[in-house]
Amino acid sequence: MPPPPKPHRAALFEAMPWGGQLGLLLAGSLLLAALFALVHLPAALLLGPMIAGIILGSNGARLSLPRRAVFASQTIVGCLIARSITGDIVHAFLRDWPLLLATVLTPNYTDTLGGKNASATYSVVAYDAAGNTSTPAVATYAAAAAPAG
Repeated sequence: MPPPPKPHRAALFEAMPWGGQLGLLLAGSLLLAALFALVHLPAALLLGPMIAGIILGSNGARLSLPRRAVFASQTIVGCLIARSITGDIVHAFLRDWPLLLATVLTPNYTDTLGGKNASATYSVVAYDAAGNTSTPAVATYAAAAAPAG
């Protein structure tokens, strides 16, 4: 006989109203971003809200925004990253494009061959709304190609 199912334990933020979750997300984002900026962590304004969102989301918060707000946010982040791309980065990208293309496509093909259906997760990371390489991939490559110092 199988063991009885464990009772559902309510997550910390599951019962909190949407406005309270949003306020907590904004406060946590500001606090973490300020802390990261204070210690001169690169991308503090990106990492603070990301970590605050992960903490809330993993504890039951369910925030959703209108689609236009999400697209506007992605556009702003894309423009900020595009502004930091230099000629050296473009040259390195053109030199190493087969490796970058393989890095983007491999998760989708291994997922398909493995029989699992997580391709959508990789697609979110690999492409933006216009079908271009996503900002995390470009940012990672830009950081790797940028000269030190």
